[in-house]
Amino acid sequence: MLRFLRSDGMASDFAKALLGNVANSGSVFLATILLVRTFTQQEFASIGVALAYAFVLAKILDAGISFTALRFSARNGAVGEGIAYLGAMHLVIVGAAAVATILAGLPGQLLGRALGGDLVPGMALATVATAWAIAFHSAVRSQLQAGRSYNRLLFFQLLAAGVRLLLVAACWGKVLSLAVLPALLALYFYPIVVASLLVWREVTESCRGFMTLDRKSALLRGMFAYAPWVWIGGTLFVATLRVPIFALEQWGQGDGVAVFAAALSFVSLIALANDAARAVIIPRTSGFTTHADFESYFEKLRAVWLKAVCILVPILLASGGLVAALLPPAYLPDSIYVFYALASAMLVTSLLGAVTNLIHVLGRPQVEAAVNLSRALSCLAGSYFLLGCSGGGIVSLAVFCGTVVALFEVLLVFVVRRGIRSDYRV
Repeated sequence: MLRFLRSDGMASDFAKALLGNVANSGSVFLATILLVRTFTQQEFASIGVALAYAFVLAKILDAGISFTALRFSARNGAVGEGIAYLGAMHLVIVGAAAVATILAGLPGQLLGRALGGDLVPGMALATVATAWAIAFHSAVRSQLQAGRSYNRLLFFQLLAAGVRLLLVAACWGKVLSLAVLPALLALYFYPIVVASLLVWREVTESCRGFMTLDRKSALLRGMFAYAPWVWIGGTLFVATLRVPIFALEQWGQGDGVAVFAAALSFVSLIALANDAARAVIIPRTSGFTTHADFESYFEKLRAVWLKAVCILVPILLASGGLVAALLPPAYLPDSIYVFYALASAMLVTSLLGAVTNLIHVLGRPQVEAAVNLSRALSCLAGSYFLLGCSGGGIVSLAVFCGTVVALFEVLLVFVVRRGIRSDYRV
């Protein structure tokens, strides 16, 4: 693997992708924490629920698009062109969802919170920001899979991270107000919109000869057929996300809402960093002569990742527990929550690693969508685990939710094994 990384600029591309993605995701994480700490507790709770809802909804949307991509590629026999065009369509779909969210939030903005609801303005703002973040990540992935140079995208990604760091500085200095927030968000949207337009133009030109009108219409029909399930799933998840907020209000732990939003942001940071590595490695392995060679390399890469996780998770858990044991609760720093968040996120990643390996070998679109859904559930369970570390009655809630997600993942493994056996019978 090291020899492959040294060849053809692989290490340089890998470092660039991780640099841009860590800067982008890390600034989102810092901005989320300081934003919600700047506002009051009620506004903070609204933004936290909105961020969680938008994140899970984006994961479900990504699962639907992955499902459609695999079916489309299998039917037309052209994986590269289909994925590249689908990545560009991802931008349009998510952008349309962001516009729809703005329109849906206008009644709350015009009528006020008393008539429009507490969550409507915050959910509109947070969903738009999250949707564009997911869209920009998809733009980078599409650019890589199309085999294009992504230096311009890296520049816009770092520029967006710099704007968010200005937002963090404004929050830290307690100078942020609702009048300044729209201007900062406009600066944040500008590089993302420009980068999305660049990707849309280049990917459309590269796929112009392949994507006929019939194939475009079939692709869009498949996406819109999955749309109702996306909104149904999002509605169910937002009902689930109300459970920890209600529990926090009952047990009087208002600060736990901040931890809840921070945990979701941090788990998404880990997931996006892993996706960035995969986005670079997958297109660079196109030089393999057979599909079996690619699968073998991918399995080895996942094995190395799992070994690193198995080594780091116990160290993080031990160090976090040691700090908690030595320091009294009154002097316990906020960084202890980062230890728990990182440990839980990496633990979930290690549990899903083996399942993801089987999925890539099997290549079944239904199971691929189920894995994406289980990742969203695992991120949610990671936040519950983090809340459970604060003690009190939330521990039972965290154990219950973690058990449900674990059973779901075990069931998913049996589904994958059954699919592999049925394929071998043919």
